[in-house]
Amino acid sequence: MLTHRITLPDGTEIEFFAETDKETFAEIQRDLEGLKLPTFAEFVAQERKKHRAKQAVKKARKIAKLARRKNR
Repeated sequence: MLTHRITLPDGTEIEFFAETDKETFAEIQRDLEGLKLPTFAEFVAQERKKHRAKQAVKKARKIAKLARRKNR
């Protein structure tokens, strides 16, 4: 039986199924602690790193393009 559905900020959906009807959310939460999922703050920091890396590549390409134009 589906008991909980969680959508992470990156769009990933996690569904939890209870073995019995008497399983509580607290028990599921206790089981989740063992999965070592990143906290929201850690997730945001990781996404920010990815974004900054992409920006750095974009900026480097732009600078290289301008340098090629200047050397014509």
